[in-house]
Order: sequence, then C-alpha cells, then structure tokens
Amino acid sequence: MDKLTKRALQAQIDTAIVDCESSGKVKQEEGVLSIICTKAQARNIRASSTCSPHSLLI
Repeated sequence: MDKLTKRALQAQIDTAIVDCESSGKVKQEEGVLSIICTKAQARNIRASSTCSPHSLLI
C-alpha cells in the first residue's frame, strides 16, 4: 500500500475510535441525567405530599 492509502485508513480508524468513545460518554451522561431526573421527581412527590391541602386540615 502506498502512504496515502495507509494514512486514509488510519484516519478512518482514528475517527471510528473517537466516535465510539464519544458514544460511550454520551450514554454515560444520559444515565447520570436519568438518575438526577428520577431523584428530582421523587423530591417533588414528597414535597407535594407534605404540602397538600389535606395535610393542612389535620
């Protein structure tokens, strides 16, 4: 193979590696975001249950 073909193949490999790493990071960040949203929803549910009009009548 000539040098240009080897360089082109190496560039494709490097790009594929970067894409794979980026995809992994995105999935990890999505997982963290999902956990944060779930915790926030749980807090909202707790807050709304403690501040409901029914609890003020007791």
